This record gives sequence, structure tokens and C-alpha cells, in this order.
Amino acid sequence: MKKTCLIFLFLISQTICTSQNNIEIEKEAEQLFEIIKKNRIYSVDSILIYCKKIEVLESKTKSVKITAFKNAAQALFYLEQFKLNEAEKKTLMALHSFEKLKNLNQIAFLKSILGRIYQNRSDYVKASNYFFESNTIAKKYNYSAIEILNTKNLAFLFLDQKNIKKALFYGFEAQQKALKINDNIELGFAKGVIAEIYRSNNELNKSEIYFKHSYAIFNKLKLSFGIAWTLTNWSLLESHGFEKSFKMRKEAQEIWNTIAPNNIMSIANQYNIGYDFFDLYLLEKNSKQLKEYNVSKKQLLDSTFFYINKSLSIAELQNNTIWKMYCYGTLTEAYFFKNDLKNYSKFNDKYHFLKDSLFSQENKNKIAEKEASLVVELRDKQLKINKLALESKEKQKWFYILGIGFLTILGGLLFYQSYNRKQINLKLETLNHNLDQANKIKTRFFSILNHDLRAPVANLIGFLHLQKENPELLDKQSKLRLQDKTISGAENLLNSMEDILLWSKGQMENFKPQPKNISVETLFEDAKRHFESEEKVKISFENPNNIQINTDENYLKTIIRNLTQNAIKALNASTKMNFIPTIIWKAWQNENQTFLSITDNGKGANSEQFKALYDENEVVGIKSGLGLHLIRDLAKAINCEIKVDSKLGESTTFTLKFNKI
Repeated sequence: MKKTCLIFLFLISQTICTSQNNIEIEKEAEQLFEIIKKNRIYSVDSILIYCKKIEVLESKTKSVKITAFKNAAQALFYLEQFKLNEAEKKTLMALHSFEKLKNLNQIAFLKSILGRIYQNRSDYVKASNYFFESNTIAKKYNYSAIEILNTKNLAFLFLDQKNIKKALFYGFEAQQKALKINDNIELGFAKGVIAEIYRSNNELNKSEIYFKHSYAIFNKLKLSFGIAWTLTNWSLLESHGFEKSFKMRKEAQEIWNTIAPNNIMSIANQYNIGYDFFDLYLLEKNSKQLKEYNVSKKQLLDSTFFYINKSLSIAELQNNTIWKMYCYGTLTEAYFFKNDLKNYSKFNDKYHFLKDSLFSQENKNKIAEKEASLVVELRDKQLKINKLALESKEKQKWFYILGIGFLTILGGLLFYQSYNRKQINLKLETLNHNLDQANKIKTRFFSILNHDLRAPVANLIGFLHLQKENPELLDKQSKLRLQDKTISGAENLLNSMEDILLWSKGQMENFKPQPKNISVETLFEDAKRHFESEEKVKISFENPNNIQINTDENYLKTIIRNLTQNAIKALNASTKMNFIPTIIWKAWQNENQTFLSITDNGKGANSEQFKALYDENEVVGIKSGLGLHLIRDLAKAINCEIKVDSKLGESTTFTLKFNKI
């Protein structure tokens, strides 16, 4: 049992490997065929080389797909050789296989090739049918290269039918499509087609322009086939003159003889060379021309028969009706001038028979009918597509409406959630800010208490201890002096506590100053009483104009006291020699403002020491009075602007500025 399972697994693995190998070989065959499609105009020999490679791949595995590519490749080889019967046979075989495989790209391409085969046979009805069928598939599935191929061939087909308007329509469509996909080779052919249509319609200037463009493109690409193809058609322009046209044809034929002697353009070019000799034969002033070319009239007529018959033999081999017709017509004329009435009559009958069959109204009607039926078919398909599109759009519209409604509701919910979150965040930020401010205020408060209340209380306690423990050290006079000093210190302590309470109130919400008109003299008197016990410092007040200020009296008193106290401490800390410590308060006015200033003649300070006066983030390190924090906050509350001007070693001045209300 185990052995059977192993064999079974081995067979499965081998099958999978074989299948994968076949897929790889099929891909390689397809790639080789695509190379043939792109390079078939360069060299017939190169087509044969790639055909052999595909045959080798076919020998490796029995695959319908590889065989189909082999037949399609051989069809192109026979077509470029103008072996139309073999080309048709191989094309139909390949087409049948690809239809089974449902390979629409190759089906569209092979139908276009069948159209070209019938076009070379001058069977324009069948040719147009295949071109239109191919183009229907190509347009539906956006096979741009096949669309260009079909539109270019349709342009030539309608040109052969003498329908210039339709020919130009398809010629310009081919040019537009080539430009769209940036295919320079097809662009060169499209411009050549348009040039040939203009030439046939006797619009020689336009024709010359497009031939030049076509030739320039192929010359840049160094594409021999394109150069020979353009020169063959370009040489037909009557505006060139005989010599220029004949030179172009000879150059083109040298290329055709090398790359594709049986090409339809080789047939056309050899026919044109034969007709050039016939034109020389028919010239009225032929004696001068014959002398220049060093040929006789008989030689010219013989050359005419040589090239026309050569062209005819290839056309008959390929069953190319239109070129057989042209050759029959020219031979009819040539036999007439040769006085060969038997051949004249024979070829004349053949010429008119083919002409009538080719350009009959019946053929034109069939082509027009096929084109019209395809137009109607495409229109009906488009109407069905449009109907389905409208139904789909209607469904999509309701889906969009429901989707938009859902998104609107969802967006509303998200917006509401976002709004609530923002409100909560704002409240949290406010609470955090308030908490931060409270912490700063607490820090300030305790810093002030630590410095400004501790010293007076310590002095009072020190005096009481001295009086209790060592009363004998105090005489009556010293005792009175210390008592007075203690009382004064206690009063100052009380005033300081009131100031602290006032500042604390200022930090509370909804606590605002109460401005009123007060006399500066009243403020100065308060300061005198407050510091009358100060013996070491001389304090003077200057208010000659008895100025009135509209502000909060308690706030401003506190500011004046603290600035004075700070000045006293600065003077006491001064180390200047032989100077009298002095403080001067001044009051003055100008038109719109009132100023108060305090100046001391102490040692001054740098700007860093006054930072707390302007920076609200400074909360510790207070070294004098209740600190610049108290002064700053109280001044801000009553809209008082404070400036300081301190000169090291000389003096310090604080200026209070009040705007008149």
C-alpha cells in the first residue's frame, strides 16, 4: 500500500512538472511570434529563423497553442513572400485553433491578416469584411496595434476604390492612433498612406509634405522596407519630373530585390519603371531624349515589355487582380504601338473584364453595406452598454446616498465626540493652570513669610528674653530705647502683615482694587510715620504741586512702603565710605501722566537683581522687603508701570507712572 502511494505521488509530481514545463514553452512560443509580428517588415529571412525556433518548441511538446503560433508565423512568412494561397491556408488553420483557445488578441490579428491577403488579391469585399471584423474586436478590447493595422489597410482599400473621403478618414485615424501609442514605424506608414491619398487626389503639395515626413521617419529608423515603400509611392508625384522619379524607382527596386522581390510594392515599382520606358517611347520630341539616354525606340519598347511582364508574372502568381489589370492595360497600349493586333485585342479584353469586376457598383455597395452593418452593430452594442451603465449608475446613486448618509451620521458622532473631548481638555488645562498658579502663589507666600515676618518676630523675642534673663544689663535709658524700638518693630510687623494680607487678597479671584482720588501728600505722610524710627537713613519727600492720583490707596501705600524698605536695606548693606544714606521721594506731572519716584544713593545693582519685577515666573530668592513680587503684582493690579534705573556704585531709582483717567 505504501509503495502504491509513493508511485501515485510521483506520477502527480511528474504531471505537475510537465504541465509547468508546457506553460513555459507556450510562453516562449508566444514571445517568438510577437517578435515576428514586430519585425516582419525588416527581413523575410528573420521570419523564417523564428519560424524554425517555434517548430523546435513544438517538437518538445504536443500543444495546440504552440501549433497555432507555428501556423500563424508561417502564414506571415508566406504573406511577406506573397505566396497568398499558402498564407491563407496557414492563417485559417491558426485562426481555427485560436478560436478554440478563445485568444481574442490573436483572432483579431489573424482576421486582419486575412483581410490583407484578400486585399492583395483585389477582393475588396472579403478584405473589408475581415478588416471590419478585426477592428470590432480590437476596439472592444483596446488592441491599439491591431487597430492601426486595420485603419491603415482600410485607407488603402478605399483608395483603390477611388473613395478619397473614406480613405483620408482612415488614414488620419491610423496616424492619430500611432501617435497615441508612440509607434514610429506605424506613424511612418500612416503618413505615407495619407501622402498617397493626396497624390491620387492630385493635391501634390500636401502629398509632398507627407511623403517627406514618412521618408524622414524611416530614414531615421534605418528601416529599408519603409524607405523602399515610401520611395515607390513618392516617385509617382508628377511634380518631380521624369529624372527624379526614375531615380527614386531605381533606388527602391534595388532595396526590393534585396529584401522582398515578390512584395506587392516590388510589383508596383517594376510596373512603374516599365511605364517610365513607355513614356519615353511616347514622347513627341523623343529624338532628343533618346540621344541623351543613348537608346533606340525599339529598346525602350523592349524595356517596357520586360518590366511590365515581370510585374505581371508576379501578380499572376499571387493572383493580384488589380496589378494584373494595370499590367493588361499597359500591355494593350504597348502592343498597339508594336502593331501586334492579336495581343492588343487579347489584353484589351482582359483589362476591361478585370476593371469592370474590380470597380463595379455592386462591389462598392457590398463594402458600404458591410461597413454600415458594423456601424449599426456597434451602435446597438453601445446602446446596450449605455443602458446597463445607466442602470448601474442608478444603483450606484442610491449606494452613494446611503453611504453619504451613513458617513454624515458617523462624522456627526465623531465631531460630537471630538468636541466633548476638546471641552474636557480645555477644562483640564484650565484646572492645571490654576493649580500651577496656586502652587506659585503658595511658594511666594511662604517665601515672604519666611523672610519678612521672621526677622521682626525674632527681634521681639530676643528683646523679651534679654529682659527676662538679664535685666541687670539694661539701664533705664537703654530699656526705654529698646522698648520704643520693639514697639516700632511690632507696629511695622503689623503693617507688613496687613500688606501681606492685601497681596493675598489680590491673588484671589474676583478681588479688585477700589480706585479713588487720593492726595500724594497723604501717601507720603503715611510713609513718614511708618519709617520715623529709622535713624540711620535720611528720608525726604518732594510734592510741591500737591498732586492728586486716582488709584487704590492701600495698594499704592503698600508699594511705597516696600520700595522704601528695600531702599533702606540696600543703603544699610552699602560699603561706601563717608556718605550720608539718603532716600528721596518725588511727585510730578505732565499733561497726561503722574509720576512718583524713589531714589537712594546706595551701591546700585545689575539688571539681573531686578528680574522679579518683570518676570512672573520668579517666585523664590526674595532678599529685601516683601520682595519685588509683591510690588510687581500690586502695581499690575492698579495699572501702574514701574521702571528701574540703577547705576553701580552710584544710585538706584524706581519710577511709578500713572496714566490720567
